[in-house]
Amino acid sequence: MLLVVLASCGPSIQEQNLMMREKIIEIHDEVMPMMGRLKSLEKKANQEIDRLEEENPDTARIEELKVLAVDLNAAYDGMFDWMHQYEATDGDRTPEEVKVF
Repeated sequence: MLLVVLASCGPSIQEQNLMMREKIIEIHDEVMPMMGRLKSLEKKANQEIDRLEEENPDTARIEELKVLAVDLNAAYDGMFDWMHQYEATDGDRTPEEVKVF
């Protein structure tokens, strides 16, 4: 009986989904301004790769920078992929389906 009372006092699934969406948007708004920095760092890594390949073919350092450039690009692309897939509305889904999704 106590569990039923406690459960009924908590936020509904719809309220939980709304709170989760608000948190998602907060995180998005915090991360989005950093996207330009990712591209800038990727560009610098690629420039350093070009410089090293011409001046000092330090293959270990070049490989490190290539991995870094790929990871920076993947982070950038990942953010935009997420934004394109994110659904800000429930559509035809039930609150339970939204919570799982």
